[in-house]
Amino acid sequence: MKKYIITFVLFISMFFILNTAYAANGYTIDKYDVDIKINEDNSLYITENIVANFTGLNKHGIIRNIPVSNTIKRLDGIEYKKRVKVTDIKVNESHSISAGIDEISIKIGDEDDTVYGNKNYVISYKYDIGKDMSKDIDEFYFNIIGDQWDTEVSNVTFKITFPKEFDTSKIGFSSGVYGSVNNENIEYNVDGNVVTGSYNGTLLPYNGLTIRTELEEGYFIVKEKPIDAVTIFCIIFFIGSIILAYYLWRKYGKDDNVVETVEFYPPDNLNSLELAYIYKGDADSKDVISLLIYLANKGYLKIEEIKKEKLLGKDTYKIIKLKEYDGTNEYEREFFNGLFLLKKEVKESDLVDRFYKKINNILYKIKKLKYKIFEKKSLNARIILAITTFFVMCAFVLKPVYDFIGGFYIDLTGGLLFMTMGYIFILADIFTNKSKIYKSPLFIFGILFILFPIIIFYAQIFINSLTSIIIALTGIISFVILIVFLCLMSKRTAYGIEMLGKIKGFKNFLETAEKEKLEALVLDDPKYFYNILPYTYVLDISDKWIKKFETIGINEPDWYVSNTPFNYIVMSNFMHNTLNRVQRDMISTPNSSGGSYGSGGGFSGGGFGGGGGSSW
Repeated sequence: MKKYIITFVLFISMFFILNTAYAANGYTIDKYDVDIKINEDNSLYITENIVANFTGLNKHGIIRNIPVSNTIKRLDGIEYKKRVKVTDIKVNESHSISAGIDEISIKIGDEDDTVYGNKNYVISYKYDIGKDMSKDIDEFYFNIIGDQWDTEVSNVTFKITFPKEFDTSKIGFSSGVYGSVNNENIEYNVDGNVVTGSYNGTLLPYNGLTIRTELEEGYFIVKEKPIDAVTIFCIIFFIGSIILAYYLWRKYGKDDNVVETVEFYPPDNLNSLELAYIYKGDADSKDVISLLIYLANKGYLKIEEIKKEKLLGKDTYKIIKLKEYDGTNEYEREFFNGLFLLKKEVKESDLVDRFYKKINNILYKIKKLKYKIFEKKSLNARIILAITTFFVMCAFVLKPVYDFIGGFYIDLTGGLLFMTMGYIFILADIFTNKSKIYKSPLFIFGILFILFPIIIFYAQIFINSLTSIIIALTGIISFVILIVFLCLMSKRTAYGIEMLGKIKGFKNFLETAEKEKLEALVLDDPKYFYNILPYTYVLDISDKWIKKFETIGINEPDWYVSNTPFNYIVMSNFMHNTLNRVQRDMISTPNSSGGSYGSGGGFSGGGFGGGGGSSW
């Protein structure tokens, strides 16, 4: 007798422990009725009547998660993946909807109100499966109750209405955890094309109820939907955008022919920074730092190498002011005065994490040359084209998303925000008129920011239907073409064209000049090599320039003190090593890391639909 009493007490204890565990979620589902109407095109109209019993405090409602990405598994080993479309979502209570790549989440309730006791929720939606993926047969394989509910579910009933006759002997059910083939506790009745039934008992958390029945091939008739008016409008918009881009480029963006002229000296008395900006349409920190050589050669300062003193030390440098700046160029003055603001000698430690502000300020001021070398109308046309390009990007993303989920929800359209950020990066590069922007880190980051959502968020949506494929392909192609036109949409003024021709001719001479001509220029101007050196630096041809003087011979500059006997190799080391160190220090910012660079019922959870939910 004692043995039976102990067993009974243990049983009761386990019952209360389990019941407490389920109640720990603060709610249970006391009734779950599912009404499914199957259409001949393999779409379903589903109504779920859920009675939740809230036992915990501070509960606001439930969250219903409906899967849109399904991995279908059958007992005979067949497995395939299929995406579905969920639309026409209706709920009898206040709610919000968000759509992820794998599921749609319906959050029901009000954060300002709490619920306690029984609450009835009615959720209805259209679940469009589309073309049946099984060979030789059609099938209806659906999770009536999903296996992702985090609480127990009681009093489960269902009604499934088929669109026409079918072989009722092939109906099968399964229940339990994912993968279970248990078909006990399931009662059902077939009346014509209608299957009704119930689950006798309580589904534990993360247990589901699934139906599968084989149907004759062709039972579902799914026609490819015709291209709708919005799709046609999008395609016309894409093509029209390309035509508009071509028109704007021809009228406002296409440069006149550039005529190169032979130049032995930089044109129009431009310093190296100004020449770089006019040549490339923009300038960077390297171009500003070229003023160091430019001003040194003008006699304003001297650069001195300092040999390392300790075994593990490193070579460094100092910059010494020789006289006050007495020129009229604002960029040269700001650079010079920024160097020697408080001292006559500047060391490496005086530049690190400090001088970058001066670099940025000079780069900001040099941009006023933009309207001297580029026509204002072409810059305005670029703005129009940039706005058009943005709408093209929105259209080829949002149209397939809308077709797929029947609305715009934050999880998926959040990908568009990511793409917009990438587009802003690209525009930042394009609008600064940089040359070879495709090599710019900002441009590359922009492309990656656009590609990431397309690959991660939208790829499966784009292949959802022929319409989505057409929109995606035409949209992406149009977007790429418009980006190209954006890069080209910067027509130079007459002055800009003239200067570009002279600078190109100047660069071509520096790269191809014969020894005899250089010797004649040096004879006429002994400082010719050093006068030209800062320009070769911004034109990225300093190595070629220095190499040409290997046999000509050059005097040691009076503005540079080296640790080794002077020859042309010393100047090469200066350009590669010392100047790179100076640039690293001048552009370093605080916190910049130091400035370096079968038949049967299938199994539970194996079909479409289902999902689950939770409380909140």
